[in-house]
Amino acid sequence: MPPHTLPPIIASAELVKGTEQSQTECPSNQTQPNIRTDGNRRRLRQEHFAVYRGYLEGLPIDALVERYLEPSEAASPREALRVIREELSMAAARLGWRKAVKLMRQPPNNPSSVHLRSRNLPTLEQFRARHDPDGVLSEKDLLISYREEVVPTGHSRDDIRRAARQSAIRRRQFSALSELSKVLTESPLARHPIAGWVEWIGPRVADHLAKVSVNTVGDLVNYINKFGYRWFTRVPRLGERTAQRLMNWLDRHTETIDCALSLSARRPQRTLTTEECANLVLERATETSVVPLEYYKRPGETLDGSLGTNRAPIGQNKIDANTDYDAIWAWIDVKKDIPQSAIARRKEAERILQWAVLERRKPLSSLTATDAACYLAFLVNPQPAQRWIGTRLVPRWHSDWRPFEKPLTPSSQASARANVNVLFTWLVSQGYLCADPFDGLPQTMLEFTDDAPLPLR
Repeated sequence: MPPHTLPPIIASAELVKGTEQSQTECPSNQTQPNIRTDGNRRRLRQEHFAVYRGYLEGLPIDALVERYLEPSEAASPREALRVIREELSMAAARLGWRKAVKLMRQPPNNPSSVHLRSRNLPTLEQFRARHDPDGVLSEKDLLISYREEVVPTGHSRDDIRRAARQSAIRRRQFSALSELSKVLTESPLARHPIAGWVEWIGPRVADHLAKVSVNTVGDLVNYINKFGYRWFTRVPRLGERTAQRLMNWLDRHTETIDCALSLSARRPQRTLTTEECANLVLERATETSVVPLEYYKRPGETLDGSLGTNRAPIGQNKIDANTDYDAIWAWIDVKKDIPQSAIARRKEAERILQWAVLERRKPLSSLTATDAACYLAFLVNPQPAQRWIGTRLVPRWHSDWRPFEKPLTPSSQASARANVNVLFTWLVSQGYLCADPFDGLPQTMLEFTDDAPLPLR
């Protein structure tokens, strides 16, 4: 191999041909055991084996690390080499391959340094590749041919034996490395424990992530996507630099992990356009998802309110709205100059609009007094909780956003009831609805329990 030519990831078969061993370092004829990586053990990818194979070939370690490893995995090329060698040796020890342990820890030998006093002379490996590519000759016959055809008279038999011995050690190293790669090579998967992978990035990173219940690779992707660009500030003792190295590592292995970091994890929220935020919501939304009002996808005409049973005659309509969604925004815009009031109106409107469609299977403009009573009971304990209740401080464009943080307290129920009354009273006054379904209902609602009957549909 020419100097500085980097090796392929998988060792070539010819590297192990013709190897004559009295004892097998790695018994390839046996069923390979399944090595399970625990939290204190780094997992190894094909790229790690490529680095070590190139090192045994005598290639520059800096170039090998630059080509095969990402910056997040190596504090320095020498440190990366040390860790890879250590992991390979420990893996061979766990397998009971004692000779392989010694071979992995042995520095590479360069046969040319022993007997080639002329740079034009081929090494024993080069001679084998040229004259015996199929490995037909025995080691003894190969040495005889090599001595007769290549070695000048000035070289002693000891030089030849020493070169042959180092060449044999080298082939055994490649053979052991090839067998270890069959057992240990992995690619990151979402279900893998995070500890086996992030140890390449930094010490105790897995311990820091475990404190926020991030235990697998998939957990890490979900956590970053949930909390966005500054996610690492929620993880004790995890700095921005390490966080960026983790994200770079996830990006490199997106294909095998089968889940990717979202746009919100890569850029600050303030830099996202309205269209980008909408895309983040819509790409995760389903027909049963609850989304912020500004990202609401209008249903068909059977649920959009254009055919609502409580709609007033068209001639009485004073607002430019033919659907419930447009009518609600007209109501919110009345207070657009008072941001806090507009936000409060939006919050109650997006709750009842989507509750009507998802839970009652009817548009807002078809709600009856019975539906209104059910909605007031719903405010006491919004169910199903997975659909309606989320955590605090989740951005509105995030898939984990929900319109409730918890069941409403009595004071919050009263506030919600007041805003809903204002909404329906205004819609009636503008000639959009015939009647207010909340009119005449009790001003307070007792909390419904599992045993208490809900109002009939």
